[in-house]
Amino acid sequence: MSIKDQELDPLAAVGEGKNYTSYDAEKTKTHRNAINALCVVRQVRQRLLHLVIMVFGNDSRRSGKLYFSLALFFLLLLKLLYEKHDYGHLSMKLGWGARVVLDYSKVQNINGLESLRKRLDSLCFPGMEHACDCPDPLTPTDRLARRHWEQIARDNRERAMAYKGNLDVVFYGDSITEGWLGTSLGLPHGKKKNNQQVFKSKFTVDGGGKYNALALGISGDLTTSLLWRLQNGELPESINPRVFWILIGTNDLGNKWCSPDATLLGILRVVEEIKQQRPESLIVINSVFPRSWDHGGNVWKGKQNKNDALSLPPLWTSIIDINHYLKMYSENQEHVQFFDANNIFFSNHFENEWQKDLVIDKSLMYDFLHPSFEGYKIWGDRIVKELDKLLG
Repeated sequence: MSIKDQELDPLAAVGEGKNYTSYDAEKTKTHRNAINALCVVRQVRQRLLHLVIMVFGNDSRRSGKLYFSLALFFLLLLKLLYEKHDYGHLSMKLGWGARVVLDYSKVQNINGLESLRKRLDSLCFPGMEHACDCPDPLTPTDRLARRHWEQIARDNRERAMAYKGNLDVVFYGDSITEGWLGTSLGLPHGKKKNNQQVFKSKFTVDGGGKYNALALGISGDLTTSLLWRLQNGELPESINPRVFWILIGTNDLGNKWCSPDATLLGILRVVEEIKQQRPESLIVINSVFPRSWDHGGNVWKGKQNKNDALSLPPLWTSIIDINHYLKMYSENQEHVQFFDANNIFFSNHFENEWQKDLVIDKSLMYDFLHPSFEGYKIWGDRIVKELDKLLG
């Protein structure tokens, strides 16, 4: 096999998404370091292969010798770096992100989530512990101290309880879901002012849509905030839609700096809550959206600062892993579906999520996270198509 044939896809670093860890609760930290070390070494190997191929092409004899020499050099360098940082921090500093550690594909209930939670030694994103404010992902938390949050939470409860007529879909989430209404924390938002027109045309029968929907989102909410809302009035007995549509988690990951595992636990805890309250209902988990700190929208680039404490790692690797396990989990559930339309938000031709040149289209995500008016239209069209398949 030539060196070119050995070129490694980054996903191979964790075994094509398989359950690559034999987990021992007493050795969580050891496993975390081992997995992070594996990710670092495998990605160094990938970059070395690319470098050698660029220099020598298919001259396997010369390139093999160079590859072996460079591999030894970089392994020694990694050992020196590790004396100052653990592999999770090192991986983050090198811009390779953080990976999911546990396997969530076989979870069947809240007890299963609690068992997995006990295996985590930390809820924080590796390398971002100094900025981490991650709550326990299985415990509901309100945001009553936040200005306007109490009012919009009350408004959501009242809209849910007052809804009359046939209801096809309830959208639950954060600012992206609230954005359907053209608001942020209940207040008009300039960049979202026309979104309500899109929602009315696609998700109200009176407005010309095929389905009736209710959007219950609050800007800045975490998975635990949504869990609190579901337990405190936003899922009244009076509403029983054909589909519950969930999009949540980006604030856990990128605002509170929860680890990918903690974020996954939080999302699945929300899903399990709806399953518990509406066991026969269909639940759709929307993929966590792409996001970028880079001014050009490159999802693989973080935000660098001379002060390390102000640098931000890229989140795309973590998002890929989270979405992978959301899909695997959904495939093992009777009334849960996974929906992924992330490819619509990239400006270049999308082949797969591991492309090195993935750049978010600013005309579809004005801040490289929240959809624009055009972004909502395209996303809304994809949702309608999915509902046609599920309910048609």
